[in-house]
Amino acid sequence: TDLFYHGCPVEDLASTLASLARPDAEAWLAVGRNRGGLDAFLAASLGWSSRLADRATELDPLYQLEDVDVLVLRRAGAGLAAQRPRRLIFALCGQSNMAGRGSLLE
Repeated sequence: TDLFYHGCPVEDLASTLASLARPDAEAWLAVGRNRGGLDAFLAASLGWSSRLADRATELDPLYQLEDVDVLVLRRAGAGLAAQRPRRLIFALCGQSNMAGRGSLLE
């Protein structure tokens, strides 16, 4: 399922993340080419900071794909730099060239 293709399900995704995540959580979301709802998702993700993962230093070579970005969300103001955050990883790639490459959850 590509939840960012349309803006419809993004508020549900944002509220689900908020209910699952501890204050020290980090969520990594794979985002494919179809990202029409991404801005709406980021707007609905209150209390989270966001950045794109650096492909070269943070991703396994298997997932360093040009048509897939990994969005890293972190609870804003967590202030837990000394601790490793709990990670929630969701594969929301939709159409990409990931076919046959396994899962981000492996």
